[in-house]
Amino acid sequence: MKTIIGICLWWLIWSHVEAQTFSLQDFATLYNLQGEWAAPWEKGRQMEQWRIQDAKHLEGRIHRVDADQTDITGEQLGLFYSGNQIWYVAQRQFEGPHDTFLLSSIDQGDYIFENRKDGVQQRVVYHPEADSVLEKYLEAPWISNPSYGTFIYRKLAEPGNNGQLNPDYLLRKARALKQESPFQKEIDGQLPQRLLFQDSLVTVLRSLSPQMPVHLLVVPNRRIPTLNDATAADESLLGHMLLTARDMAQKTGIAESGYRLAFNTNEDAGQSAFHLHLHVLGGARTGPMVDPGWRSIQRRFADSVHMAPFEKRMLGVWVAQIRNATVTLKWEPDLQNKFIALSYRQELRHEGAAPDIFDGKAFFKLTNTPGHYSANWMDSTGDAFPLEARYDGRELTVQWRNTARLEGKTVYRFLDQQTIELTDFRKQDDGTWKVFDRLVLTKQKF
Repeated sequence: MKTIIGICLWWLIWSHVEAQTFSLQDFATLYNLQGEWAAPWEKGRQMEQWRIQDAKHLEGRIHRVDADQTDITGEQLGLFYSGNQIWYVAQRQFEGPHDTFLLSSIDQGDYIFENRKDGVQQRVVYHPEADSVLEKYLEAPWISNPSYGTFIYRKLAEPGNNGQLNPDYLLRKARALKQESPFQKEIDGQLPQRLLFQDSLVTVLRSLSPQMPVHLLVVPNRRIPTLNDATAADESLLGHMLLTARDMAQKTGIAESGYRLAFNTNEDAGQSAFHLHLHVLGGARTGPMVDPGWRSIQRRFADSVHMAPFEKRMLGVWVAQIRNATVTLKWEPDLQNKFIALSYRQELRHEGAAPDIFDGKAFFKLTNTPGHYSANWMDSTGDAFPLEARYDGRELTVQWRNTARLEGKTVYRFLDQQTIELTDFRKQDDGTWKVFDRLVLTKQKF
């Protein structure tokens, strides 16, 4: 990719094309390209992959695959935001001639890139707004048949995050780095209330939201956004931060009982203040290395990139009240194992007696077929059996056969964003399905 970066910089210096200016927010829409896309081609499929490198750079690749799944051609791609302009660069066969296009306009979601080379006008148009469909058009004098330059890509299923970056987080980070450091006023002595120590290199502060009885921040006086941005020249500074943390642990009385030091770097580690700082935690047992809260529904909903449409609709707590019974379904992510976990609880109340409680749990995992899930069910009666589920964008259908060879299916129909109608069916001896139970569940706050 260094070749494409060099090409783009050369054009930024030497190009004399008059162009509109665009904001980083305009460029952020192109983050929707991230992932793998496939479009039909006369001899097979055209594949296009994009990956966010940072807030101002996407790296891409095109290749065509014939019917035997053999790569037969390819291009290396780049999208760049620089100088309030947006650039698209394509390099054929990954090392051959290159073409550089400049964004000329955005029209109803179409990103129109233009290139005038040797008097010949070419255009590449991307429409990146849809969740699962990407439209791309190529225009040049030698493309006489419009269908030859038209590609309608479908996004391929991508379970898990595959190391992809979250566009919303990248944009928040870019905006934050344009503002003053969140620690600058304390470093400058304007807010001394939580200052514990300061020398020429670092400032030590009490945390505003302590997670332990002792929770300190060791902050370098010079802003370094993340640990990734530290260089070899910062080696002595980083060592000084560690020794300062050790000294503060001794001063606060936690050195012998134990303490934890942590650098949080970018989103998956929970970094929200983009000025490098070292956490000093102690005064009680710190618990596991990974906070179980990272699996929470709230954290998953904040991830606009990796979250599947099914998750957006289903994750949460759903409750139904029926006569003297309460049914609760809790759908939550298990990001570590790439499951969606369903917890089912039915509580049947009796006057003057303890309620009867039935619990069940299923772990749904996306298969290689988009919208299809496999699962395993376990319940408080000791029963355990596999499930198969299918989500078609409107309904979730779960089919099962238990150890007693009773066959059934449950259909979740979304009445609106907050209401589900759940219908249980049992298969009859003649092969027909009969409604066994039906209830309406309402989504609760979490």
